[in-house]
Amino acid sequence: MYHTNSGLRPGWASYLSHYTHFPVIIALDMSLAAAAPVAGYDQYLTVTVPVLSPGNSGFANGEELQLFWEMERALVNSLEREAQAIYAGRTSSQGKKHLIFFLYNADPIEALIEGIQALYPAYSIDFRMEPDPEWDIYFDLLFPNLEETNSLLNQRMLKRLIRSGIDLQQEQTVQHWIYCKTEEGRQALRQVAETQGFEAQMLPTRIGEHHFVYLLRLCKRHKVDQNTIDSVSATLRTWARAHHGDYDGWEVSVEKCQALDRELKDLE
Repeated sequence: MYHTNSGLRPGWASYLSHYTHFPVIIALDMSLAAAAPVAGYDQYLTVTVPVLSPGNSGFANGEELQLFWEMERALVNSLEREAQAIYAGRTSSQGKKHLIFFLYNADPIEALIEGIQALYPAYSIDFRMEPDPEWDIYFDLLFPNLEETNSLLNQRMLKRLIRSGIDLQQEQTVQHWIYCKTEEGRQALRQVAETQGFEAQMLPTRIGEHHFVYLLRLCKRHKVDQNTIDSVSATLRTWARAHHGDYDGWEVSVEKCQALDRELKDLE
C-alpha cells in the first residue's frame, strides 16, 4: 500500500496559472511524478468546496482562508487514514476549491465526506469519482508546464535568498549560466546578450561525452523578485534555445561581475 503523510511532504509546491483567462492557484505534490501512476490507484476523487466570500480575484481570504486550511487538513487526514487515499493537489479559482485524491478503495468515500460536511455545515461539499489509471488529471491539470516549473525553481532559490537576509527589491549581481552546442552559437549568443547590457565571459568547455559543452556566463545587476527573475530567466532561456543552447540557471554573488570566476566542479 502507498503511504502518505497528510500533504506535508517536501515535494509540495504551489504556483499561479490561468485557465480561460481566469487566475488559478495550483498546489501539488511534485514528488508523486516519479511514482505515478501508482499501482492500484486507478481512479481519482475531486472534492469541491465553494468559497462563501471570494475576493475580487475569486480566492478565499482572511478568516475564511484559515477555515479552508482547517477543512483541508480534516479532509486529507480522514481520506488518507480511512481510505488510504493519495492527496495529489488542489486548485483554487472562480470562487471554488477542488481537492484531488487518487483512490485505492472508493467504498468509504461517501461516508467520510458526509462526516466532514457535518463539521462544516455552512459549506456545500460536492465530490465525484472518475477512472484515471494513467493519472492524466495529475499530469494534465496539476503538473506545471516548462515555464511554470522554472518559476517554481526560481521560487525555491528566492526563499533561500530571503533566509540569508537578501532584499529581493534591491538590485543584486546575478550570474546566469548557459551551455551551447557549438562555439559559433556561444559567440552569437554572447553578442546578443552584450547588446542588452549583460557582461559575458567565455568559460572552459566541458570534458567528456556532453552535447552542450561551450559554457557562457552572463552577468548583470537587477532585482531578484519573483516577477523580475522569472522574466529575465525566461528571456535567457529563449535566447539559449535560439542559439542551440541550454539555460542552466542563475545565482547571486556579492562581488562585481568582472571579478567573478565560477569554479567548474561539474566540468569533468
